[in-house]
Amino acid sequence: MKRSLLILLTFFCSVLFGQKVLIKTLEYGVLYYGVANPIDIVVENTKCNNFKVLVNDEVLEGNYCSYTVIPKEIKNVTIKVLTKHGKLLEKKQFQVKAVEPILVLNYPENKGDTIIQKNRGIDFLFKGLVCSDIPIQKLTYKITIIRNDTVVFISIQDKRFFTEEVIQALNEVITDDLVLFTDVKLTLADNLELESESLVYKVKK
Repeated sequence: MKRSLLILLTFFCSVLFGQKVLIKTLEYGVLYYGVANPIDIVVENTKCNNFKVLVNDEVLEGNYCSYTVIPKEIKNVTIKVLTKHGKLLEKKQFQVKAVEPILVLNYPENKGDTIIQKNRGIDFLFKGLVCSDIPIQKLTYKITIIRNDTVVFISIQDKRFFTEEVIQALNEVITDDLVLFTDVKLTLADNLELESESLVYKVKK
């Protein structure tokens, strides 16, 4: 009876005095490889400077409970939250996924105009990431215009915004022309090389 009571009291005290820890990422349980993943960590009844965070057993510096994690490999990452004295409060594993860039056309803002002739460049969304403002260190892609199965224009680009040559070519497209954006390759921080799927646009009336 005493043994049962002791076990019950121990369990009760653990629940009563345990601290809830919240680790918030952009996608639940997921981090993205090679990019800055913002993480917010809150420990119940504890100021931000009264706990420490380890990522794969290395101390992670933060600012007002906000942290940034940049996974260097596509394998699980372990985040631990400890008191200043080293007591473990929370331990959680996160899956690391590859970043998937998606090429989109950069239409004029607030004009509701989505015709290719008004386009002035390209941009990228990153699948799974709410914030797509990711610095691109290097970029190459090919623009091809096809008319009646004949290539009438081709250009290799290395900037998000089109050159005057490309803008002029787009202004001269006619109905049923195909505008292709292919061979899209981009490099992010730490020489992370990615490829995006091609984009094909058919000019409408």
